[in-house]
Amino acid sequence: MNFVLAKKIEKSIFYIFLFSLPFSIKKFLFSLHPPLGGDFSFFLYLADVLFFLLLIFWLWRVVLQREKIKIDKIDLVFLFLVFWVFLSSLWSLNPLFSLIFGLRLFLFFLLVLYLKNNLKNFSFKSSLFIIFCSLIIESLIATLQFFNQASLGLRILGEPIFSPLVLGAAKFSVFGVKFVRPPGTLAHANILAAFLVFGLVFSFALFEAVYQKPSKNKIFLLTTYFLADFILFLALLLTFSRSGWLVFFVGFVGFFGWLVFFGNMKKKNYIVLLVFLILVGLISLFIFKDFIFVRTHINLQEKAINLRLVYQKIAFSLFEKAPLLGVGFGNYLLAVKKFDLWQKFGINFSYLYQPVHNIYLLWLSETGLVGLFGFLLLNLLVLKKAFLKILREKNNLYLLAAFLIQIGFLLWGLSDHFFYDLVLGRYLFWLSFGFLSFLALS
Repeated sequence: MNFVLAKKIEKSIFYIFLFSLPFSIKKFLFSLHPPLGGDFSFFLYLADVLFFLLLIFWLWRVVLQREKIKIDKIDLVFLFLVFWVFLSSLWSLNPLFSLIFGLRLFLFFLLVLYLKNNLKNFSFKSSLFIIFCSLIIESLIATLQFFNQASLGLRILGEPIFSPLVLGAAKFSVFGVKFVRPPGTLAHANILAAFLVFGLVFSFALFEAVYQKPSKNKIFLLTTYFLADFILFLALLLTFSRSGWLVFFVGFVGFFGWLVFFGNMKKKNYIVLLVFLILVGLISLFIFKDFIFVRTHINLQEKAINLRLVYQKIAFSLFEKAPLLGVGFGNYLLAVKKFDLWQKFGINFSYLYQPVHNIYLLWLSETGLVGLFGFLLLNLLVLKKAFLKILREKNNLYLLAAFLIQIGFLLWGLSDHFFYDLVLGRYLFWLSFGFLSFLALS
């Protein structure tokens, strides 16, 4: 194959891969029914297929073009983590589960390695623009879902079936009326919120490129930018994800706070964006004040809060049974079932059989202290590299945005589990990690 043509094809596949990430387009592969009970289904996602193609093109360049693969200390720590989760199959309740989940983690290791070695071959701004376009579509779908208060029939895009009457659908009550939180084409509204936070915080960095662009159509470009940001912001609001709102706020304050106190660039450009975001926030607060009040009013007796506390107790109980090694990667639910922890802690309905909503407790209970240490070390190393570079390059806004997003996702991991065990949530987490690694080390 012609090398130039191959590079063009790979670039196209990469952009399609990025565009596809928020869509749960998947093919059922098989189900496992372990002796301890439960029905565990496994799927092949469109994103998987596209990434496999990218790996083939990369391998072709490495073999035929003698392209070198750069591996650093961070990659070695990640590789150790992958090795450890595979090793956990030796003592896990179901070794096959550990191997399958371990293969997923190895795939994400390859994703990070691919991004660090190959993102320089693509336009980073174009990559963000592609993701932004995809998230605009997701946002419009989610907005329609909220006002429809039911799914739209977009099963081909991976949209789940939901309504206020569907058991297990994410919902909340306002004045006694139940409202469904829209998930877009993802499994849950919180995952959609995470994608939207990713897009919005990176959009702050993109603003300078739009504002400074010398063009006769500058007003059109700025109008399009603000409209797109508004669409994403509205969708984030309508997910009614408290964690999503909090992480967005962290990104917002961190980004503009850095500009005010440390940035050397012309701040007046960003005053326009800051005023726009504040106005949108105030208008949204006025229109949806009753909904926002319900979601921001934390009641310790709320069912969701109580369940999270119970799940944490279950996780610590599981950790005590295997503190160093864990119960095996991907074996959390099986281990809880084996030790009768659902019944012990008063969880009697199967639709409430969920992992602890905390990625650190999942690492701890499934892979022990060793696995948790490896995960924390991996993130601390890349965050340290990024922060030191930010101090040297105070106007590197893409790196600043990536740093704040990863910090936000790690904070989010204290109250949810989708970055750990749901495929597209894991893709987003490791994509964010890969972007940050590339920007910090390039």
